[in-house]
Amino acid sequence: MAIKEVLAYFNVYPHEAIAFGDGDYDIDMVKLIGLGIAMGNGSQGVKAAADYVTCRASEGGISEALKKFNIL
Repeated sequence: MAIKEVLAYFNVYPHEAIAFGDGDYDIDMVKLIGLGIAMGNGSQGVKAAADYVTCRASEGGISEALKKFNIL
């Protein structure tokens, strides 16, 4: 899984990371990461696997989620 390589490269533990996903191919990633966020237009599978579901990216979903978790 590529996300593991990215985390290792930046010396970040999975529980310290946030990931956004919208498709079934993102399910493993959002389950691995400390905070997995599904986009509102995402598949039902990724929404079920995520810790939080935000609105669509075109509706400001990334910003909304980052504000919700006090990152922005």
